Amino acid sequence: MPKENGVHYFSGLNQIAEGLLFLDIFQKNNRIIYFTNDAKSTKKTIDFVDKNQKLDIYYLDETTLNDPLDLTYHNIQSKNTTKFKSIIIIDEKNFNKEINLDLKDSNLEINLKNKNVGLDELVIKLNEFGYKKKEFIESSGQFSVRGSVVDIYLSEIKNPIRIQFFKEKVKSINSFDISTMKSLDREYKSISLSSIEKKNTIRKKINELIPDNSHVFFNSDLKWNDSNAEIKEISKKSYIYFSNSIIKRGANLTNLKIIYPTIDETLSPIRKALLILKNHKSINKICFLVNKEEDIEVIKKEYDLPIAQIEFFISSNTRSFLIDKENVLFISHNSINKQPTDKFQELNKSVYKLKNFSDLSMNDYIVHKTFGICLYKGLIEKSIDDITIEFVKCEFSQKDLLLIPSFKIELLQKYIGSRSEIEIDCLRNKTWSTKVKKAKKVAERVAKEILSLYAKRKVVRGSSFEFNNNEIAQFESGFEFEETIDQMKAINEVYADMKKPNPMDRLICGDVGFGKTEIALRASFLAAMNAKQVVIIAPTTILVNQHLSTFLERFRKFPLRIESLSRNTTKKAFDQMVKDLADSKIDILIGTHRVLNEKINFKNLGLIIVDEEHKFGVKHKEKIKHIRMGVDYLALSATPIPRTLQLSLSGIKDISTISTPPVDRFSIETIISKFNKNIVKKAIDFELKRDGRVFFIHNEIKTINKMHELLIEIFPNTKMSVVHGQMKPEKIEKNLSNFINGEISILITTTIIESGIDIKEANTIIINNANKFGLSDLYQIRGRVGRGNVKGYAYLLIPENKDMSINAGKRLTAIKRLSKLGTGFNLALEDLEIRGAGNLFGTEQSGNIYEVGVEFYLQLLEDEIRKINKTLPDEVLNMEINSKDKINIPTSYISSAEKRMHYYKRLSGIETKNEILELIEELLDLFGQVPDEILTLIKLAELKIKLKEIKLSNLTINRTNMVFKLTELKNIDVYVKNFSGKIKDANAFFNKITNLTMFLKNNGNLSNNRFIIDFNKCI
Repeated sequence: MPKENGVHYFSGLNQIAEGLLFLDIFQKNNRIIYFTNDAKSTKKTIDFVDKNQKLDIYYLDETTLNDPLDLTYHNIQSKNTTKFKSIIIIDEKNFNKEINLDLKDSNLEINLKNKNVGLDELVIKLNEFGYKKKEFIESSGQFSVRGSVVDIYLSEIKNPIRIQFFKEKVKSINSFDISTMKSLDREYKSISLSSIEKKNTIRKKINELIPDNSHVFFNSDLKWNDSNAEIKEISKKSYIYFSNSIIKRGANLTNLKIIYPTIDETLSPIRKALLILKNHKSINKICFLVNKEEDIEVIKKEYDLPIAQIEFFISSNTRSFLIDKENVLFISHNSINKQPTDKFQELNKSVYKLKNFSDLSMNDYIVHKTFGICLYKGLIEKSIDDITIEFVKCEFSQKDLLLIPSFKIELLQKYIGSRSEIEIDCLRNKTWSTKVKKAKKVAERVAKEILSLYAKRKVVRGSSFEFNNNEIAQFESGFEFEETIDQMKAINEVYADMKKPNPMDRLICGDVGFGKTEIALRASFLAAMNAKQVVIIAPTTILVNQHLSTFLERFRKFPLRIESLSRNTTKKAFDQMVKDLADSKIDILIGTHRVLNEKINFKNLGLIIVDEEHKFGVKHKEKIKHIRMGVDYLALSATPIPRTLQLSLSGIKDISTISTPPVDRFSIETIISKFNKNIVKKAIDFELKRDGRVFFIHNEIKTINKMHELLIEIFPNTKMSVVHGQMKPEKIEKNLSNFINGEISILITTTIIESGIDIKEANTIIINNANKFGLSDLYQIRGRVGRGNVKGYAYLLIPENKDMSINAGKRLTAIKRLSKLGTGFNLALEDLEIRGAGNLFGTEQSGNIYEVGVEFYLQLLEDEIRKINKTLPDEVLNMEINSKDKINIPTSYISSAEKRMHYYKRLSGIETKNEILELIEELLDLFGQVPDEILTLIKLAELKIKLKEIKLSNLTINRTNMVFKLTELKNIDVYVKNFSGKIKDANAFFNKITNLTMFLKNNGNLSNNRFIIDFNKCI
């Protein structure tokens, strides 16, 4: 690091070398400001630094700079400090940009060291400063109070802040993740709060806000350098670095000569180092670039090289190199995680269940497993013998009420089915048991069909693919991004499937832009390099073209022939393709449903990949079913079709869910509004100001030209085009190309763009008549934006003078709520509910299923599958409690009835002690110290785990005794006398039991078919 301020130039730096310069600066400084003209390259540098020195990273993009709140000022000159170093990234073109600044005249500093502010004082100040109080905060300018916890969403900090109090003193200040509500490992030493209401504003350039003694980076000196007055001025009191100088020469230039030796990167790191050291004897230091910290110990054990000075850095870099000037060698250790053998572990299947209970609203339909369908009427507290218990109110027909104690909430499910056919059940007759019998018959038939299909899959032989480690490592190194955790897990699962001799049948459910295509690429590579043909089937020509472009780019170094087949393919080309496929001259074919043509015969088909599976009709699905026998099958979808969903939920079809977004992805801001010109103008203006592009969806061909004329009237100087399905293919492709290349800024289109267009500069989408779209369609269309590192906006416009149907309103509300990244699978559940399960089960049997609800039916189906497989379902635990404990979640702790229902359901579904620990941690984080009533409920959850362990199915806890039945001896029960009436003591009692038979033999006396045990003698 340079010792003096001024301007410093570097050349020859790669991302690792630049990152090491950052790490050096962070030894003595807390903040770096980085002006970039290549966000993707900068991100790789920052990722490396963040892995080795935890950072607070702020990217002040166009969205941020155009935000009415003064984030830029606060991020550059913020007094809010964490224990982490921070880096602020700004696009180079905005170095001179003017922004509005608010001159704050009042503030409050909360200091962790002095603990100077109490909870009540903080709440008063937040109200004075204009913050709005919410139960759970969602956006900047809001705060919430829950017990001893205060959450605040400050405009200038990326993540909201959680302040924990203990006895009116500040205990901790942390940031938290708004999507999970969990605290992050970001502890603040102090926080400065000020009014969010603008009073006095001034205009300032961003470069004028840079504080003295700053470290400011540029990754190029083509536009900004020491010939600019602004740079000269800043350099008088700060350090300025140009990390990849092109034009500078002379004393201020440090030229690092980086050499990339020719070496087999799949060799062990020690072996690679030995080979390089033979030719470069002046090396005096070796740095190992490892994937994870555990790799360090592996290398240290094997290390026997003559170089004493070694260092380790976490990095996904795949190439070894040396910095000649410094005599430092960097060895990539990437092959540890890239070995395919690591990927072939047998992975447990995930069986998904419908557990959506947190958004239950008053008068929603629910299912009581014993008594049937009823209406949810809220929660009510009752005092029984001076003990408070919270009950769920269930209303059946004839206004009959049933109160379900909160500790028995597992008896209730949210109803999912056809609302048009729904009938509330009656407590006064046997209609529910009749419905259950009918649904059981359906479940029995379906279970046999499913297991027959499953058995056929297991009997049919497929291809067991061989793996060439070097080839796979070479292909995977072409992926320019870092795999997310979920993506890597999905890749592992696909590889494991392809190793088996039985045909793969897997659904990859991943949100739009989450990396499903990369999984398809790797599966295709593996099959093709095993001399098997691959066919990728996509619903639209646009998507086929996009896939073709991606595949050709990734496979360019490998001797494989890739072709596409769509409506644009000529008859002559098609005929030649038919011949070449039959002769196995085409390795990978990407096409629309035209690939299902009767004339097409593959000589050696090994893998079928279907993209957007839910877009294909019954006819095409039948043809796919015909050609897939004995062939590996991979389906890709952001919103799985309900039929597929059913198989996934039943644990029969293998499903991999990718819910982890790429590192630089933002969720999409969704706005629902009545159609008017002002909204349209404002939305498009904002996007054009940040040099972006706009999709305008108008899904009615006969009026699309009128909409085009209206937009020309609003934006007469902006270039725009129209695309729809009735246009000639050449015209469609030309207009799309112009939009992709940036020659036009607004594309007015039908849903033809729903799949396949991937334009990182298009980050605003306006969907007209959004009420006419299905939930899956809205989700897919919305996914066209926000695919880069810029925040996306989706405007769902509804007609100004038209009422919406109830279901349309629910769809729009659901899509707004599902704005968090990675919600595609949840969306399929939402869609299942809104459409009343659609044609999920086929018309013949759907009625009987809707009568009991989908979740209840799936439980019956699972039981039937177990019965046929002769693995009996777990005994249902029946527990009655009349203890001396309060069994409720206090309203003073969690005020929202919906949230209390959510936690009652969570508590009832706990199956392991780890889940208990996670729940306690979550409650402490969200609400503060856990009260005794909830600790009692937690003890009850622990008790249920223990009872399942020792195979007890029936327990009654009274104030002076306990009675339980033995599963194996139905006619004998156990009576525990002199009991304290406390659940924690019941817990202690059963925890003494390791072998129930021995326990009864040693502690019980048998009398009249009853074992009698004295509680006091056991504890």
